[in-house]
Amino acid sequence: MNILAVSVLFARGTNLYTQLQCIVNSKKAHREAKKYKRLLETMKEIYGSDNTKVNRDRLQNFILEYSTDIQQKYILLCLDDVDVYSLKDDD
Repeated sequence: MNILAVSVLFARGTNLYTQLQCIVNSKKAHREAKKYKRLLETMKEIYGSDNTKVNRDRLQNFILEYSTDIQQKYILLCLDDVDVYSLKDDD
């Protein structure tokens, strides 16, 4: 993989990671919450590992397998006019 391909891969991965964080941190209760938390943990594991060909392949496979589902869920959250983030009380 050349440097440009790796840069594009990590840019796509970062975008998906940000979308996953938004979904997981959403105050809207959804029945797939565990699924998206698991996906976020997997992304954290992949990003925390060494930058080797094997790990880049894992990231690429993850993106190919889950990107459409993550992006659709993210878009559904963004289409609502309601603020999807909850603020913690300062008690």
